[in-house]
Amino acid sequence: MKASTFSSSYIRDMSEFLRDRFYLPLNMNPDCPYSINSGAYAKQFAEMLKGNNPHLDPTFTSLPEMIDHFTIRDIPVKIHLETGSCTFVTRVIESKETIEGKKLRLILFSFYGHQTEDGSP
Repeated sequence: MKASTFSSSYIRDMSEFLRDRFYLPLNMNPDCPYSINSGAYAKQFAEMLKGNNPHLDPTFTSLPEMIDHFTIRDIPVKIHLETGSCTFVTRVIESKETIEGKKLRLILFSFYGHQTEDGSP
């Protein structure tokens, strides 16, 4: 009986944890240390790749080479809907060098940073 009670609460907690991180990021509890720490690190890491943060992470030994070969920029995209407009940010990672006249370009669409026209998420 105790094992059943523990496992059902554990599975419920884990399912909420995974749901909020992967499918409903705006539903996350902002006081959760994991989300605060990972969000802060993600911003810091993006700034490192853009060349704006001189404090490079020592665990990524090839980071300086990556900075030399790629550019990263955030591009706001505005979409007009029937209920108003929504702006979301895409991150574009592009190689500086060309191969046969073409560059490698990766576009990251995220659930974070979306805003309605009144500025609310």
